[in-house]
Amino acid sequence: MESGNNSVVAMLGLIGQLGITMLVPIVGCTLLGGWLGNRVGLPVLAVPFFIVGAIAGFQGTYKIVKGYTKNMKTPGQLAREAEEKKQDERT
Repeated sequence: MESGNNSVVAMLGLIGQLGITMLVPIVGCTLLGGWLGNRVGLPVLAVPFFIVGAIAGFQGTYKIVKGYTKNMKTPGQLAREAEEKKQDERT
């Protein structure tokens, strides 16, 4: 595989990971809240558990994206490096 294809595969893997990271806590907490609500006789208990699952999913997604973008260079950094490279080639 070429390096361009590797980055596409890596991005698709990241998208899949983010989807699973969001979906599992939401579904898990909603099912747990529904089960507990049926046991206690309060079926509306699934709603707060859904909210907790959504918060946990967003937090997990944020941590993954933050870790992924930690070592990425900004466009300004890339432009500076290109300018420095041009200056080094001139000398």
